[in-house]
Amino acid sequence: MRKVCTPETELLEALAKIYAATKSDKLAGVLAELAARSPDSLPVRLQLAKLHRDASRHADAEVWAREALFVDVKHAEARELLLAALKAQKKDAEVAKIEKRYAK
Repeated sequence: MRKVCTPETELLEALAKIYAATKSDKLAGVLAELAARSPDSLPVRLQLAKLHRDASRHADAEVWAREALFVDVKHAEARELLLAALKAQKKDAEVAKIEKRYAK
């Protein structure tokens, strides 16, 4: 995994833990910054997809689920997050396409 490990990154990771524990609105911004600094971080992208899904921000959940699939194309949870986001946005043609692709 490529990761830029700097004092700033360590601070962002600590903030993310605090914000997650306190359910702060600032969590998404900190995680997005961590994602930018850690291009291969699947857990950060999954957490962002779930966070946006839970807040009914389905377009944002779609973006982060797609990014998670760029990191690991076979990750089942990322695929399910993407499908849920697409279904919530009524993108049925794309849902069918993705389901067909992974049915094999």
